[in-house]
Amino acid sequence: MTEIVEQYADTLAKAGSDLDEVGGIDGIAAVVRTLLPRPNRFAARVGPVYTTGQLTRLLPGTTSDAITDEAVRDRQRNGRLVGFKTADGRWAWPAWQFRTAPGRLIPRDDVIALWRLLPDRGPSELTRIAWMTGGHRGLDGLAPQAWLDRHGLDQRLRAAAHRWSARVAA
Repeated sequence: MTEIVEQYADTLAKAGSDLDEVGGIDGIAAVVRTLLPRPNRFAARVGPVYTTGQLTRLLPGTTSDAITDEAVRDRQRNGRLVGFKTADGRWAWPAWQFRTAPGRLIPRDDVIALWRLLPDRGPSELTRIAWMTGGHRGLDGLAPQAWLDRHGLDQRLRAAAHRWSARVAA
């Protein structure tokens, strides 16, 4: 950052101006802050994600060590992976749906079972992921994904999924 400010100060000096005319270092920092991407609360809520390219190398294939991008998407379309499209059109795959093995990711059966309880027509992937990662009164304020980690796919979590599914279907 210091180097950028110094370069900008030199450019201003060559143009006959000085750094104080743009508010000094604080003024430049304010401009830089407006240009940087802002933290996304939804991204923080979802947590770390894998890219499709990572999954092609880390998911076990049926006939080889690597699977194709299309095979990853097929698993998503068939309800065997949880994923969503980002604003730039890429797919992201939340890390909480996997358990790790040496050099591999294994989809968690309990996450997929819960995901399949949610309606696949109507709410988008992002809406369903928001439900999975948002706190709920019926689950003592926990997100369904966190409840699943602590209590498993018990009757209380199933009931919460059915209630939400009924609400979004209405």
